Amino acid sequence: MDVTIKFDDAKNSKKWLDALKANDLKTIKSLKDKMRNSEPLRYSSGKLYITDTITDLLEAVTTFCSSDRLPEKLVEILVSNIFRFAEMYNALFCWLELKPTAFDNPKNQTENLWRFLVALPLPKEHLYPLLESECYSKFDMSEKRRTTLYEKAWLKHLYRGIPQNMVVQVLRKLTNESMDCFTDSDLVGDFLTSFIEKSETNYGIFALKGIAKLMFEKNL
Repeated sequence: MDVTIKFDDAKNSKKWLDALKANDLKTIKSLKDKMRNSEPLRYSSGKLYITDTITDLLEAVTTFCSSDRLPEKLVEILVSNIFRFAEMYNALFCWLELKPTAFDNPKNQTENLWRFLVALPLPKEHLYPLLESECYSKFDMSEKRRTTLYEKAWLKHLYRGIPQNMVVQVLRKLTNESMDCFTDSDLVGDFLTSFIEKSETNYGIFALKGIAKLMFEKNL
């Protein structure tokens, strides 16, 4: 039986936000280590709650993104140190499912979000938990569940659009890796068609040639 996933309110996101603003790898690693002493999940009245241990970080990233552009290096640090672990990976996608515009920046639009989606490992990779919890048996961290969350996020945000400065990175990730994780490749084909045909993108034949080149390289 599926369990409803909820998020506890953040209690101290400022500690993470300060580390993000300072682009401070040492502090980020220190905060990650402190997470190990806290309970990431709690189960109550048939619902599974992701606690402030994780929500503090997700809220800090959301706040940061609302006013700043996430540097690519900072995203790589967050992914390699935190979001490549199973429960953190799932929590991130559950957060985006609940709040699709969480990482949007009014100025940079979806650039911050796409930096994460491009940097995250594929769901079929072997991911291990970062923390410990007696509730993990209720939190589906299987490859199948990860793949479902991953595909839903990619398709949802592909249709929302790709910032011009992220087009090459996103399409390369899509055609070289992510597409293999999708259960319905026709949806991706529909996106590519609509992407090329959208007059406001101004990519036209350039985009078509780029996609064809990436697809050709993928199948060599």
